[in-house]
Amino acid sequence: MDWWLCAFNIAMAVLWAPLAPAHPTARLLLGCHLLAATLPMLLGWAPPPRARALRLVYDAYPLAWAAAFWTELDLHTRFVNTLRDDQALLSLDRAVFGGHLNQAWLAKMQAGALSELMYLLYLSYYLLLVGVPVFLFFRGTEAQVREGVLRIVLAYLGCILVHAWWPTIGPAVLPLQFPAPLSARWFFRLSHWIA
Repeated sequence: MDWWLCAFNIAMAVLWAPLAPAHPTARLLLGCHLLAATLPMLLGWAPPPRARALRLVYDAYPLAWAAAFWTELDLHTRFVNTLRDDQALLSLDRAVFGGHLNQAWLAKMQAGALSELMYLLYLSYYLLLVGVPVFLFFRGTEAQVREGVLRIVLAYLGCILVHAWWPTIGPAVLPLQFPAPLSARWFFRLSHWIA
C-alpha cells in the first residue's frame, strides 16, 4: 500500500508543478507531495508496531491520506480552468443522449418517490465510505483490514487521479432548477446539505 501512495504522491506533485509559479499554495502542496513520496522508505525502516491499536493505525493510515487527497482535489479544481473539460462533457452528453441528462431527467420525471429513492441510494454511499472501514476495524482480521484498506484506497486514488488530470465541475455549471415537489423532500435536502 505504501508504494501505491508513493506513486500517487509523485503523480500529484506532477500535477501541482505547473501551478507552483503562480500559486503559493501549489508550491506548498508540491513540496508536501514530494516529501510524502518518501514515506514508504521511512516506514520500511521502522518495525511494525506490536500493540493492536497502533497496528490498526499503521494499517489504516492510507484512509486518512485518501480523505486529505479528496479535500486537496477541491483546491486543485479551483486553480485550474475547468470550462474546456466541462464543455467537452456537455458535448458528449448531447451527442450520446441528445441533451444533458440532469436537465432532461428533472424536467420529465417529477416522481417524488423515485427521486427520494435515488437520493437515499446516493446517501448510502457515505454509509459505505465510513461503515465498511469501521466494520473491518472492529470485526475483521488483520489481513481483512489490510485488504479492505488497499481496495478502498486504490479505488479512491484512482478516482481522484482521473478527476485531477481531467478536472470538471459537472452539473454545477448548468442552470439547473429542481422542481419544488422534489426539492422539498427530506433525502433531497439532506443530500444537498451534505454535498
